[in-house]
Amino acid sequence: MTFMLITADGKKRRSHDEWAEIVTRFRTSDLSARQFALREGVGVASLQRWISRVAEANVPAKSFVDVTPCSDRSASWTCELELPGGAVLRLRS
Repeated sequence: MTFMLITADGKKRRSHDEWAEIVTRFRTSDLSARQFALREGVGVASLQRWISRVAEANVPAKSFVDVTPCSDRSASWTCELELPGGAVLRLRS
């Protein structure tokens, strides 16, 4: 378990895990960011920044895929790459 650090000047420092818990509570609340931040005693800007950071941390790591050249010389494309989201990139020589 991690605990919030309070610095000599009275500022609160929370770990990534603590912010992840706060963001989870925010997402399950029916409150606006401003209302939630006030209730939790955190800054609105800090909450919004950590919402983005936690979301980015949950994005799967990028990976490489094998690309096999097309042996069909009658194709009008030199290279065609179909991406996981359904987008297709076609290149002509």
